[in-house]
Amino acid sequence: MDPVKLLALVGLLVLGLLGHPTAVHGGRSCKFPAVYNFGDSNSDTGAISAALSEVLPPNGESFFGSPSGRFSDGRLVVDFIAEELKLPYLSPYLDSLGTDFRHGANFATGGSSIRLGGYSPFHLGIQINQFLRFKSHTTALYNQLTPINGQSLLFPLQTAFHHVIIRMIWASLALLCY
Repeated sequence: MDPVKLLALVGLLVLGLLGHPTAVHGGRSCKFPAVYNFGDSNSDTGAISAALSEVLPPNGESFFGSPSGRFSDGRLVVDFIAEELKLPYLSPYLDSLGTDFRHGANFATGGSSIRLGGYSPFHLGIQINQFLRFKSHTTALYNQLTPINGQSLLFPLQTAFHHVIIRMIWASLALLCY
C-alpha cells in the first residue's frame, strides 16, 4: 500500500476514534497527558517560520488574529485533535519564543518528507532525532524537580514518552511492511 494512503487511512481512523473512546478502550475514557506530532505543512504550527523564514500570509491570521506561521488561514487537524483531547494547541519545537511543552510538542515542518530531500531539511528522521533530544532534556529536567504526588508540575510523565516511542516503532514497522 502507498505510504501516503496508509497515513491518510490511519489519520482518518484516529479522528474517527477520538469521538468514541469506548471503541478504543472498551468503555474506559482516554486520558492523554501530551501529544507529539510529526509531519509536514499539513500540521506545521509555526516551525518552518521559526527555523527558516516567515510563511506568506494569511498564515493563521483569520483564526488567531495575527500571523501564526501556519500554512493555512486557521486551525490545522492537529489543533482539532488537541481541542478534542482538551489540551492546548501544540507549540512548534523549533520556536523558542512563547512555547509551552507541558502537553507535548509539534515537530512537523512545512515541506518535510519521510526520506531525505523534499523542500525542507527537517525530514522525518530529523524530526524523530529532535523528539529523542527533547525527551532526554525534559527527562533530565524532570528528574531535577521535586515531584508532587509523583507528577512534575512542568512536564509530562516519563511514561508518556515510552508510549510515544512504542507507537513510533509500530508505525515505522507498518510503513516498512507496505
